[in-house]
Amino acid sequence: LDGSSLAWLALVGTTNVAGLALLYTALRRGRVGVVASVASTQGAIAALLAIATGERPGAVTIVGFAPVVLGVVLVTYET
Repeated sequence: LDGSSLAWLALVGTTNVAGLALLYTALRRGRVGVVASVASTQGAIAALLAIATGERPGAVTIVGFAPVVLGVVLVTYET
């Protein structure tokens, strides 16, 4: 591994640990149903980041965004 690869590895590892710490904090402080539902959208977030960096999504990916967004809205909506 060269220096650049090690730097990326360290950055990714650090952000992974930070993300898990934030998730556990949210689960401890918030409603588990809401936190777990929002946290499970990580695949959609990764797809949005890929689109933002120039990748072209397939039709299934685009169609898949609708239920994800709808699900987050429904779960976070308080009656």
